[in-house]
Amino acid sequence: MSSSRRPPVQPRPTRASLLRTAQDAAKKSGAPSEARKTAHVQHPPAEAIPTTVPDTPRPRTKIAKEAPPGSSEGLRSFLAQQRARVAAIKPVEKEKERPKRVMSGTQRYTSGADARRDEAFGMDPTRVNTKIQTAIAQAKQSGKLIISNRGLERIPEEVLTMYHVDPNKIVVDFTSSADAWYDSVELTKFMASDNQLVVLDERVGEEFGALTLLDLRNNQLQDLPHSLTRLKNLTHVQMPHNHLEYMPNVLLEMPQLRELDMSHNRLTELPPMVNLGRLEILLLGNNKLESLPESIGQLSHLRKLHVNDNQITELPAMEAWQRLEELLVFQNRLTILFSDYPLPSLTRVDARHNQLKELSESSLELPKLLEIFLSHNTLGNADLRMLTCAPQLQTLDLSWNDLDDLPPAVFEVQSLRRLDLGSNRFMSLPSRIGSLRNLQVLTWEGNPMRSIPKGTSATELIEILRSQLAAENGDLGKDDNEDEGVEGDYETNHGGSVAEGGRAKGPALPPQSQKSASAKTLDLANQNLDDFPQSFVSQIDFEPVNIQLHHNLLSSFPLNLSSFATTLVNLHLQYNEFSDFSLCLPDQIVLPSLKTLNLANNSIANLVTGNQVSFPNLEELNLNNNCLASLPETLPSAVPQLKILLLNGNRLDQISAKSFGRLTVLDLGNNNIGLLPPEIGLIDTITELTVYGNRFRVPRQAVLEKGTKAVMEYLRQRV
Repeated sequence: MSSSRRPPVQPRPTRASLLRTAQDAAKKSGAPSEARKTAHVQHPPAEAIPTTVPDTPRPRTKIAKEAPPGSSEGLRSFLAQQRARVAAIKPVEKEKERPKRVMSGTQRYTSGADARRDEAFGMDPTRVNTKIQTAIAQAKQSGKLIISNRGLERIPEEVLTMYHVDPNKIVVDFTSSADAWYDSVELTKFMASDNQLVVLDERVGEEFGALTLLDLRNNQLQDLPHSLTRLKNLTHVQMPHNHLEYMPNVLLEMPQLRELDMSHNRLTELPPMVNLGRLEILLLGNNKLESLPESIGQLSHLRKLHVNDNQITELPAMEAWQRLEELLVFQNRLTILFSDYPLPSLTRVDARHNQLKELSESSLELPKLLEIFLSHNTLGNADLRMLTCAPQLQTLDLSWNDLDDLPPAVFEVQSLRRLDLGSNRFMSLPSRIGSLRNLQVLTWEGNPMRSIPKGTSATELIEILRSQLAAENGDLGKDDNEDEGVEGDYETNHGGSVAEGGRAKGPALPPQSQKSASAKTLDLANQNLDDFPQSFVSQIDFEPVNIQLHHNLLSSFPLNLSSFATTLVNLHLQYNEFSDFSLCLPDQIVLPSLKTLNLANNSIANLVTGNQVSFPNLEELNLNNNCLASLPETLPSAVPQLKILLLNGNRLDQISAKSFGRLTVLDLGNNNIGLLPPEIGLIDTITELTVYGNRFRVPRQAVLEKGTKAVMEYLRQRV
């Protein structure tokens, strides 16, 4: 099979090749003018050449401005055409290669004109605010409209008409994935906070009938439109930080309200609120209220009441507050906190910065109370027995009051975990704080006591107090060789009938366990005794060595104890009600065997001496935590054998070395002593001297830290 050869492909003629062919043909024919004419016709003029830039860039060649001398007519025409083509291409290339404007971040955010700023971000300033449209579109899907923080002076028309539909423009296309009018969700939450609204459009109540929440906080509203009464589902209204001078009437016509926030306004008084019986949260803080209507006390569903930062002097009767959980009344002018109605659900109370002198006129039930803040008041030594009705109390803040002693009711709150006693008038902390088993945080800074070393943690201090309590109420009255007996824990009830308030009445007879001859201890502590009757003495069939009478109501020395004068060695009278104490007993009574007398934690302000020596062999006298402002210089003659004198936590401001005789242990800590007499250094029998926690600056703290020997030497050098 023979194959024919494919003819060669001829190249496509170009303009130059056509020009050369025409010139050669003209030369051969001898008609140059015709050749030039033909060449001119075959090549279009420069104006006919297209000026568009080709898609593929071509390498640029340098085109001569003029043809060299002697050039043919065709060459000159060709160069002219090329110059025309280049001249047409250059403007297009310049337009294409012009660099785009690039703005820095500073230029974008510091542009002076709004139009330039919008242009920089690709926004057309003449267009409708697309953010509002976006918020509306989202609201139609979620039911929550958020137009907060936009500087709005009125509600935009687009919002008020967001559910309006033009029937002439409705196109039903169920195949479309775009949002349609029939897919819109009813609006339930309207949030327009942080704007500049002065008046709320009435159409809000007409257009959005399904609203449950209306948030208009931080605006300039002075009233609300009456059309809001149409919103039968509205349960939450938040209006703080506005310019309201009175409660809008429309709110009083909404019995369905659950939460009403009117804080940070200009309210001076409140109308009756009897129609708001289902209200659960009422926030009225930071206004100018001087009183609350009695109708607030009838809101039986109320769970939270905030009336802080007002000028309220009295709270309404809390008759219906059975569900109240949180009560904030700080920064007011209250003088009493609670009425006589129980609050079974109350868990938190904040009553700081008031003028409270007491908490309640009587006891009331607070079974769920966990926190109560009472700082910056004038409680003084108020009766806080209300706290005994709060068995779950964990936080008690009594700082910045006038307390110089802790009310006994505090020690009965065994659930207490945090106790704040800072900035009061405590000279020392009572050791009974150690009886609070669950106490974890104790604050004491700001009191006029200097006995606690710097850097002592709350945990360390609590352990110190517990150790002191154990030492005070341990087996102090037992003989050294005894193996068994009755412990001296004053928290234990050892018999007798129980009276109201949990204390025991005076027993008709001393309990049998307290008359143990082997123990030689008569324990009548914590028995509510205000006397020691002769009937007790006649029925005691042993001779006690130790008598425990602490934590009773004794106000004078029980003279019937003289019946045990020959055997009585240790007498404990701490935590009673002595206001004066005489070291010279009447009727020439003498207790020759008594060696230890404990009168701590009473209210003794005067210590009386006389010519009669009633305690000739007394060696230890404990007067800690009393109210003594001075000591008689005749004290050594009244108790000639005294070796240990404890005066910690009194109010001594001036002392004399003549009052201390031949002591071995002297405790003057936590008083108001302004000058420590150098003559004390001459009492060479003193082996233990405690003087920290006073006002004097000499000796310096560095000397005190070196101990008794250094202090005594310092004082001797100054005699």
